[in-house]
Parts: sequence; C-alpha cells; structure tokens
Amino acid sequence: MTIGRPNADEPDEAEIAIELFRTSDVSANDPEFSPVAACMSEPEPVAQARAGKLARLRGSLTSRGGFARNMGAMIVWQGANYLAPLMTFPHLSRTLGPAGFGLLGIYLMIGGWMLIVSDWGTNMSGSKAIAQARSLSGEIDEPFWSIFVLRMVIAALLLVGVIGFLIVTRADRQEWILLLAAWSMILGNALTVSWCLQGLERLDSFATAALVGRLVTVPATLLLVRHADQAWLAVAIQGGGSIAIGIASLVMLMRIGGVKRWVWAPSGSWEQLKHGFPVFMSVFSYGLCSSSPTMTLGIFHGQVVTGIYVCADRLRQAIYGLISPISQVIFPRVSRLAVSDRPAAVRTIRSVLLIQGMGMAAVAGVLAIFAPIIIRIIAGPQFEGSIVVLRIMSATIVLAAVNNVIGIQTLLPFGRQKALSKVVFTATAVNIVVMLALTKFGGSTGAAISMLITEAFMTVCFVVITIRHRLLFVGTA
Repeated sequence: MTIGRPNADEPDEAEIAIELFRTSDVSANDPEFSPVAACMSEPEPVAQARAGKLARLRGSLTSRGGFARNMGAMIVWQGANYLAPLMTFPHLSRTLGPAGFGLLGIYLMIGGWMLIVSDWGTNMSGSKAIAQARSLSGEIDEPFWSIFVLRMVIAALLLVGVIGFLIVTRADRQEWILLLAAWSMILGNALTVSWCLQGLERLDSFATAALVGRLVTVPATLLLVRHADQAWLAVAIQGGGSIAIGIASLVMLMRIGGVKRWVWAPSGSWEQLKHGFPVFMSVFSYGLCSSSPTMTLGIFHGQVVTGIYVCADRLRQAIYGLISPISQVIFPRVSRLAVSDRPAAVRTIRSVLLIQGMGMAAVAGVLAIFAPIIIRIIAGPQFEGSIVVLRIMSATIVLAAVNNVIGIQTLLPFGRQKALSKVVFTATAVNIVVMLALTKFGGSTGAAISMLITEAFMTVCFVVITIRHRLLFVGTA
C-alpha cells in the first residue's frame, strides 16, 4: 500500500483551478478550446508537455462531471425502483393477507428467475463492453446490437418455454395469468437499455422517464388491487411499468445519438453470450441462494409461513437496493480504469468499500433495533413472525454490501471471473445443504439463518482471494 499523494499523473482540484485560470482567455470546457494554442507562448517542448497536461485536466473535468450526473441519475432511478414497492407494501400485505402475499412472493420469485436468465449477465458485461468500446474506438454500435438482440432472443425463448410449461401441466386460468404477467417483466427488462446508458455514463437522460414509469405503478396498485385473490394483478402492474421504462430507455438512447447505425451479426451475439456467461452463472447461483428459501418454505410449510418470510425479505431487498446506484455507476468506471489507470481503480474501490460498508452497517443497526415497529407499521400485526426474520436479515445486508464491492466491483474488472464463479457456485452448494435442513425444522427463521451463513461464507472467500492476489494494493497485478 502506498501512502502519500495519489497517482502523480492525475490532476487534483487545485491543479485544475490553477491551470484553467492561467488560460482564462478561453474556457477549458469550450468545444473550440485547444490546449496547444493555449500554450503557444512557451517553448515548444514545454508547450507540448503543458498541452498534454491541460488535455488531461479537461478530460478529468468532463469525466468527473459526467460521473456525478450519472450517479445522481442512478440514485433517482434505483430509488424509484425500491421506493415504489415500499409504498405499496402496506396495502398489499393487508389486502392480500399472508397467504396471498406468499403467492405474490412465489410468482415474483419466478419472474426474478426469468429476469436473471433474460439478462444473461449483460447488465454487467454489457456496460463493461460499451464503456471499453467507447474508450478504444468511440463506436458502440456493434456491441450494442449484439447485446440487445441477444436479450430479445432470450426473452422470446422464455415466452415459448412458459407457454409450453402451461400447456403440458394443464394449468388453470389463474396460473396462466400469473405466469404470463410475470413474463411481462422479462419483456420490459429486455427492452431496457440502461446497461448501455451506464457504459456511456448518460443515465441522466433516462432517470426522469424511469422515475415516472416506476412511480405510476403505485397509484395503479393502490386503486386496482382490492381483493385477496388479485395477486396476479399486482404482478401485471409491475410488468406494465417495466415495459414502459424499457420503451423510455430506447427513446432516450436514440435522442442522445448513442447508437448511429444497425451493425449486427450472429457471431457478435454469440461472443456476448460467452462473455456474459461467467456473470450470468454467478448471478444465477446467487439468485438460487436468495430465492430458494421462498420456494422451500412454500413446499414444506405453505403460503402463510412463506408470506412471513417474504415480508421480511422484501424489506431486506429494499434496503439492499440502496447500494445498487453506487454499484451500477461504479462498475463501468472501474472497468475502464482497470485498463487505463489501475491505481485509480484501486483507490475508487477502497473508497466505495469504506463508504458502502459503514453506511449499510448503520442502516442494518437501525433495522435490527426498530424491527418490531417497522413490521407493525408497514405490514400489520398479522406479520409479527417477521420481526425475528428481519433482525437476522439485517446482518446479511452488511455482508452483502461488502461482497458486492470485493466480489463484483473488484474481481470482474481485474479479470477474476473464474474465481468469482467458483466462490458463488460453492456458496450455492453450501446454501442448499444448510437451507434444506434449517428451513424444514426452523421455518422462516431457519431460512433467514441459512442466508446469513451463505453471505458470511462468501465474504470470507472474497477476502481471501483479494488478499492472495493483492488486488486492492496499488502497484500489483
């Protein structure tokens, strides 16, 4: 670890202010600004050196401004994603009851599984491909269309699979409606090009439309879902909001001119399929860990106990979602820095680890202390059993926040995809064994404990890998 001034080649705020003041006859943000012209009065070698420095200064200003806008936009978007479910939580828990709420959780879980498959890891691998293509050539048409077509094809195949399953199992009307409503979320996800806007660091163009599209689902849910047998309608409303957001994201991408022409070949999508596979398998395995308790509780204990668990788990997901804006904005930036400026990438990861870890620890503490009040206000007295579950899950929030940084934000940008996949696969196996035993005999509390054990196992593994390969030490490979 190096102590002292960070990378000497990277200008700090004081240097930026001084250099731009020295060239105050023209703004460094002016499109006509020329670093060479600004230094013409100096000897040629000095002028060229200073011109290079001024160019880096201007790039630093532009990059920092774009990063701040991107972070703000992501906070707005993801805030809406998690605020909307929280706003409808009290209404749905009381209207549907534990049994109906458990049914809603089961079908949202099925929709979540299909989302993981349709995404195929491209939310991460896609933003990385766009960011790197933008840095190397400035052209993103080929990777964009390769990824977009891949996502649409997977969504279509999932629809065929859903219809085939419903026909073969001779499903009743309610099952048809619930599964097709769940698939509508897949269509919305396939249409959404937030991964591309992340790579371009232009989510500011998308945040407002996404905010409106997500928050519209709140009054729709409150007004339309009025009976205990309307879990299907709650799922369908979420799907409709996802489709609206997907269309809005495409419109915004075209408006900013991010994609200029159609460039697609099957080989391109095949390459993206392969590139996204390690991330997909990691997300799939982690999804198995997080959603298997819901499925197992439904098998062993029925919808009421499942509803008790789902109540606490939805709150956990909402709180954990607070780090999603940081994660999705930081990842493409770290991916680019890992190639061009490794020390800067390491410093960024360290800062995020500190801020995210401490922030989630504080939130988890509040959640554990005030769990009885939170459950009674949000879900009602019939969900008293969720209090213990929520307290256990508060610890998983801290571990998951740490795992996000030293797992996704560190291992992937530095080319350790295989290590990430091995950890998640092993954790999945551990989770299945522990979860089956604890859930069968401990119900919803046992399911929460199994989640805590799994997150702790992954934290230990990620820390060991990071230290062994010295990934967060400046000057190491």
